[in-house]
Amino acid sequence: MPYFLVTLIAAVLFWGSSAVLYGYAGLLEVPWIDCVVCWLIAMGAMLGLLDDTPPERQCRVSLRPA
Repeated sequence: MPYFLVTLIAAVLFWGSSAVLYGYAGLLEVPWIDCVVCWLIAMGAMLGLLDDTPPERQCRVSLRPA
């Protein structure tokens, strides 16, 4: 799950910065931006599926103090 969330955030940041750089019309004209966004999301999903780290070795994110 952390892989997917990180790559999803990276994809949104990449898409947003591309929209600022190229403008909305540029996003429609430049096809590689969509490819990069899709690849970022797909790689996060693949890393999440292929992760074989045992649960006791994974870092757990918690907002409560230990």
